[in-house]
Amino acid sequence: MVYVMAHLLGDMDAVAQGLSVMSSRILVDSLPSLVEELLGPREGSVIVARLLEKGAREGFTRFMERLGVSPDSMKLEQVLAIFVRQEGQQPRHPFQVFDTMECMDGKCVLESRRCPYSDIAERHPTVKAVFIGTVAGVAAALGYRVRWLVTPSARKYLCRESKPDIIIYMDENIELPACRLIVEMYTCSTPQS
Repeated sequence: MVYVMAHLLGDMDAVAQGLSVMSSRILVDSLPSLVEELLGPREGSVIVARLLEKGAREGFTRFMERLGVSPDSMKLEQVLAIFVRQEGQQPRHPFQVFDTMECMDGKCVLESRRCPYSDIAERHPTVKAVFIGTVAGVAAALGYRVRWLVTPSARKYLCRESKPDIIIYMDENIELPACRLIVEMYTCSTPQS
C-alpha cells in the first residue's frame, strides 16, 4: 500500500509538472504571439496583461481561501518572492523567472540577467505582458488597487480615473536577455494652488 501511494504521488507530481509545462507553452509561447499577430504589440500586450491579471487574481484568491489565509495577513514582498527562483534550484512554476528581488522605499525590483523567455520576447514583445499581468493579478488578490503599464510613460494618465495603490511595469531601459519588473507603491499628487 505504501509503495502504491508513493508511486501515485510520484505520478501526480509528474502530471502537475506536465500541466505546468503545457500552461507555460500556451501562456508564454503561443497566446502572446497569436494576439500580437492579430492586434499588434501594443494592443496585444493590453489584452494579454488583462487576461493574465484576471486569471492570476482569481487563482490566487482561491489559493488563499483554500489555505484559510486572509489577504491582509500577507505582505506584498512575501508574495512577490514566489516569482523569484531559488539559487541553484529549478523553477517551481513557469512564472518563477526572476533571479533577485530588492525592495526599498515602497518599490520592489524583480530582476534577471537572463530571462528564460527572452528569446521569445525578442520576437514577440507581448510576452512581457504575461508577467506584468500575472504579478498584477496576484497583487490585486491581496486587495491592492493595481494598475499595470505597458509603458512607464503612461504614468501621466494614471490619476484621471481610479487611483492605484500600486503600479507595475517592465523597465524599458533594460535590454534583453535581461529583464526587470518594477512593482511600486503609487500616490497621485494633487496640483498645487
